Amino acid sequence: MTEVRSKFTAQEFTILRDLLMLENQVPMSLLLEMIKYIRRPTMSDSEDTMLQNILEWFVMAIYPFNHGVKLDRPKDLQQHLGSIHRKGLNSFLRCDHLLQCAYLAICGPPGDISSPGEQSRSRCYGDSQLLPCFSPGNRDDDSVHRSKFRVPSATSLRRVGIKVRVRDESLTMAGIKFFRQKHKFMLWHEYVLLVPKLIMNDDTASVFRNIGMYEQIKDDSYTIRGDMRTYLYLMSSLLDSVQDVQMLINSGVIVNQLGSAEAVCKKWNHMCDGFYIPVNPPPYWNDLQKRIGDLERSKSNKWFEEFRRQNLSSAVVLLSFIVVSMTVLTTFMNGIFSVLSYLKKQ
Repeated sequence: MTEVRSKFTAQEFTILRDLLMLENQVPMSLLLEMIKYIRRPTMSDSEDTMLQNILEWFVMAIYPFNHGVKLDRPKDLQQHLGSIHRKGLNSFLRCDHLLQCAYLAICGPPGDISSPGEQSRSRCYGDSQLLPCFSPGNRDDDSVHRSKFRVPSATSLRRVGIKVRVRDESLTMAGIKFFRQKHKFMLWHEYVLLVPKLIMNDDTASVFRNIGMYEQIKDDSYTIRGDMRTYLYLMSSLLDSVQDVQMLINSGVIVNQLGSAEAVCKKWNHMCDGFYIPVNPPPYWNDLQKRIGDLERSKSNKWFEEFRRQNLSSAVVLLSFIVVSMTVLTTFMNGIFSVLSYLKKQ
């Protein structure tokens, strides 16, 4: 296995990116035949094992979310890929092509893990429908509704008291979560949107757009999912301006390998071009939109956040506010007691 894998490195990403492009997909059966051709009799691994290892290496090389130490087989990502293949029902070997392998790893397995495998077994490897460029797509024009399939930008969320933070243990967008928690040092609560840490390099947009287009083409098939396009719509909403990008870079949500926040912003401003709204967005999306909308419409929440930003933005300011408040209260109480004492003497 080492002999096959060592010919490629993660730095030679141009080749990997081309292999991931929608129009370059070939049936998995052809890849298996190539393994059979290059496999030597002295190799101990079976053909299936060799292909499985190569597919895992390919996915790890193009993986867009941060998974710790940059090694050839990082332990945490390897465990994640292993959990996908539980009982062999979602093995990469059951995928139709490389793009489906990448989709399965990055978006996670579907809710019903048996249905894709059953469908794949019932279809012929020579069927052109296995290739994404030959699959029928949803041609409905939903550009009118696309503006509603968004959330406010990161800076706008901050103004209503919502922080965007990294979910460290999450390796897929399945870990996106919105919740309310008590502030660590203050008396009030805060709202947090957790997302996986994203690595932005020259090829991240290409990886996302090819996987998103594959998902869009499959929207009318047996696997109706919207995980990738929903994530892209979410992140393009959050990263609406350079200020938004810089905020998420500072908070550790984005690892910027493009050199500037402007370059990242430009990538995301065009990330969703050509995508329509997914038929079946993941469960977190509707709840996220509803709760953010409620907070935006709440006048009391807006007033409190404005007051907190102006007066309670740091521990020093908060302490000063408390001291001033106590001074005013003490002066007021002294005045009351002085008046009462005077009236009592009279």
